[in-house]
Amino acid sequence: MTRIVEPAQSGLRLDKFWALELEGQGISRARIIQWIKQNRASLNARPCPNPSQKIRSGDHLGLIRDLPENSLTPIPGPLDILRQDEHLLVLDKPPGLTVHPSSSSREPTLAHYLLAAFPEIASQDPFRPGIVHRLDKDTSGLMLAARTLECREQLMRDLADRRLEKIYLALVHGCPETEQGRIELPLGRDPKSKTKRSVLPQNGREALTFFQVLHVFPEDRFSLLKIRIVTGRTHQIRVHLAHEGCPILGDRTYGPAHFADLRRRRPGLLKLCRRHMLHSFALRCKHPISGRELHLQRAVPKDFQRVLLQLARRPQTVAVTGPQPGESAWFCSLLAEHRHPVWDWETSLSKLLQTGGDGLELLQKAEGLLLDPETSLGKAKKALDSTAVSSARDDFLREILLPLLKHDCLQDIARNGAARLILARMPRALFRTVQQDGLFDVLLLLGGKADPWTPDGIQDGSLIFVSSGSQAELECRAGEIRRVLSRQRRENIRGFVGRLEDWGIVNPGQS
Repeated sequence: MTRIVEPAQSGLRLDKFWALELEGQGISRARIIQWIKQNRASLNARPCPNPSQKIRSGDHLGLIRDLPENSLTPIPGPLDILRQDEHLLVLDKPPGLTVHPSSSSREPTLAHYLLAAFPEIASQDPFRPGIVHRLDKDTSGLMLAARTLECREQLMRDLADRRLEKIYLALVHGCPETEQGRIELPLGRDPKSKTKRSVLPQNGREALTFFQVLHVFPEDRFSLLKIRIVTGRTHQIRVHLAHEGCPILGDRTYGPAHFADLRRRRPGLLKLCRRHMLHSFALRCKHPISGRELHLQRAVPKDFQRVLLQLARRPQTVAVTGPQPGESAWFCSLLAEHRHPVWDWETSLSKLLQTGGDGLELLQKAEGLLLDPETSLGKAKKALDSTAVSSARDDFLREILLPLLKHDCLQDIARNGAARLILARMPRALFRTVQQDGLFDVLLLLGGKADPWTPDGIQDGSLIFVSSGSQAELECRAGEIRRVLSRQRRENIRGFVGRLEDWGIVNPGQS
């Protein structure tokens, strides 16, 4: 039923108003107060659970006397309860489960399951019994639920007063510009969509998000963030991160372009991302009744773990060079075992210097230098892979061609992002460059110990020297290096998982 407050009724308490309106119908004021606390009263189209709320002339009031026919019915379902007492529940919501019913979803929800397990919460709210705060359907992790009305009201006050600390983990595209920071942008309903939220500088509600970068994956393509939200606006984390250019991995609503790129470039990874990678990781608050400090944490679910490990299993990159072109090409084939991609600098150079190639066009613009493709190719190879004293022309060729070769090499590595091992056979000039930039996991120098151009101090953890020898000796060394590379891959993954375990993000032995 609905009513409009008359001038003579202005200043009344909400419960007193309804007691007067229902006078003579056998409904006690105590029952009306109970209805109001069950969220069955509204003030100007908004729920009003406060019986002592003062009303004013012209206010629009509503009251649900009897529960609607479509109110919740208990439905038994799985609940992962981490902690409970007579007042409070702490549970781990799985991804894919809606928190409470909505017009767009008719499937069983967490609220249905709670009502079946704890029938006493039915008196709190006809549609959201026990629910204190919500998570998006595809967001996993920690939630609080109330078993008593007193507990629910106190928790809602704590939320409103920002005394409940909520920490999330998010896997995002790219990486923020700073290791930690804050995003303070007002949010509201997207003018173009009823279901989306957007940044509204003029009319939005205050929203504050803090972030910290925990781990950056190779080439800054993805990163793992720790998020703390001060406010709790709908879709706050997803909208804020997307606005900063780092939408959550798997979020097709707020990162459609990144999602489409993922579908095109990393279909294997997309198969693992069946939802957006956001997890409610930790909660800190005071128990609403006892006042005890509560600090709870929950590791990410298995689907989140699988995506983390997939991102950590990046291709292992190995650069190979040596004084004998045939020997380095053969050694690469031994390491590859016909299963791993090999980028070859001579093949790339030939494409660059063929008619219409980028390299030949750049050289032709330099006052007609080396216009003939065949002549250009031979002289370019000699300039890039020679140990002789450089001439001015050699320096010029290297200056033009090395950036093009390096770019083509990195593009090839990006195209083979799903491979376990990628080999790059390089001229010595390019090998020096990638060594200085730290672009490769391992550098293999064939015949390096006797090579006069080897600079002092080149021996470090990423460089392996392979002395020239017989075919049998080189085959033996190739087998040893394959085992070293395999061991290094495993150690890298173990190190990454160990850090996740230390942070509590994954459980020991379950990743």
